[in-house]
Amino acid sequence: MTPDEPTTPASPSTPTSTPAKGEPAKTGNIPRADVDFGNVATEVNTKWGSIMPVITLLWKSQPTFAGEVLLYNTTVTERKTTGGSRKPLNQQLNTLHNEIDTRTENVKGYLEEKYGKTDSVAYYAVFGIVKQNDVYKLPQDRNERITALQLMTDGCTTEGFITQTYGTTYWAAVKTNYEAFVNAIGATDSKITGKVSTKNTLKKEIKKTLNALINVLKGNYPDTWKQELRVWGFQKEKY
Repeated sequence: MTPDEPTTPASPSTPTSTPAKGEPAKTGNIPRADVDFGNVATEVNTKWGSIMPVITLLWKSQPTFAGEVLLYNTTVTERKTTGGSRKPLNQQLNTLHNEIDTRTENVKGYLEEKYGKTDSVAYYAVFGIVKQNDVYKLPQDRNERITALQLMTDGCTTEGFITQTYGTTYWAAVKTNYEAFVNAIGATDSKITGKVSTKNTLKKEIKKTLNALINVLKGNYPDTWKQELRVWGFQKEKY
């Protein structure tokens, strides 16, 4: 390079969409939260269907979009309802779980009375009692605990702990209740997983449509598109 050749200035770094540290993140036209997303999609669908049917997309009709929005909102509601029903089930299961740990000590006491403190430990396995963190109790894993509860019930019968307060009758009832709670929670979790999968699929498709409509509105209203977006329901202050 000759002395008279101008020096090319360094290119500025390309800005990214990530806000600088300390700066608040910008709110997009489409909300992220499930409920807010559904509300905006509903308003957009209403505007598109009843007020501005002249706006069209070659690959998505307004009636199809309406069906997707309705199913999305229904799925979100069902997901929340199902998730809410899981909490009391889980609380009841945890309470029973702790009760089992407490009453296992009673059975260990029965064995100690019958066989002595040292020899009684040899019978723990017959009752499903295993050593965990230096403590003998039923397994923590829920499915393993169900199996252990059957062993506990059978063990009480075999060793003659039938009429004791925490003998055969008690453990048979506990096993039935515990298994019912575990199965109910498992079914709830499966339902939640299905709802979340459906919701996410619909949300992706609806978002694609919303973005397309935003671009169409920008093209049709080059000077007033921001105001038009608000008319269609894209009101950032709400989310």
